[in-house]
Amino acid sequence: MKYLKNVLTITLALVFSAAFAQPEKIWETGGFKTPESVYYHAGMDVLFVSNINGKPTNKDMNGFISKMDTDGNIIEMKWAEGLHAPKGMVATDDYLYVTDIDHIVRIDVNTGEIVKKIHAKGSSFLNDMERYKGRIFISDMNENKIYMLEDDEVSVFKEEGLTGANGLYETDGILYSGNTNYVLQFDLETGEEGKTKAEVGGIDGLKEFDKETFLTSDWKGNVYKVNRAGETKLIFSTEGKNIQAADFEYITDEKELIIPTFFHNTVAAYRLQ
Repeated sequence: MKYLKNVLTITLALVFSAAFAQPEKIWETGGFKTPESVYYHAGMDVLFVSNINGKPTNKDMNGFISKMDTDGNIIEMKWAEGLHAPKGMVATDDYLYVTDIDHIVRIDVNTGEIVKKIHAKGSSFLNDMERYKGRIFISDMNENKIYMLEDDEVSVFKEEGLTGANGLYETDGILYSGNTNYVLQFDLETGEEGKTKAEVGGIDGLKEFDKETFLTSDWKGNVYKVNRAGETKLIFSTEGKNIQAADFEYITDEKELIIPTFFHNTVAAYRLQ
């Protein structure tokens, strides 16, 4: 039995390590200004790109949101303006929500007009966002907290057990939070919590590849596949070229990974094999 168990373990490890061939670059578009996050709006079939256009903590009114199609063509470079250092995004049918240092900005998804700015008291580096049943969850990497926006009121959802809290995503009522070398999960219905080891350093982008696997990125330019057992596989890396990999988007049906490159000022799309 021990022999069979060892064979099974080795077999699973080999299957996991062979799961990805080198991704194929589909397109790369330049002209952005410190792009930090890409968000795919499935209903509109467009991509939104947040541009910091300066330093991530500066309140300089330089930030803006770009709008692209999924072939990499820019529809409108400065689709929404009047922001400081926009980062993570999430959308409803009517609005795009964007983090902006210590505020959450609500933007009309059809016009690009800013509707409201909501202050998150105590925050200093709001980053990624995710939503579930009328609630929006927001990570703060500096304060190591996850905030919650509901009915335009901001409260602290989680402030224990977080280290470098950044990437968020939700599926089936479970909220996942990327931290330094681990992923936390919160059942938004029952309150149950769990943890998955992910020794990939600081997790910037975090998405689901399938029910057993995460995709993660770090700011250095590395993209990993991480399974629920904590095994990691480097998919590809641009670290050697000094090209970052910030808060990416993953379009599951197309197996398409769309990465903002921060200081490299491009957005690049790859198809996973």
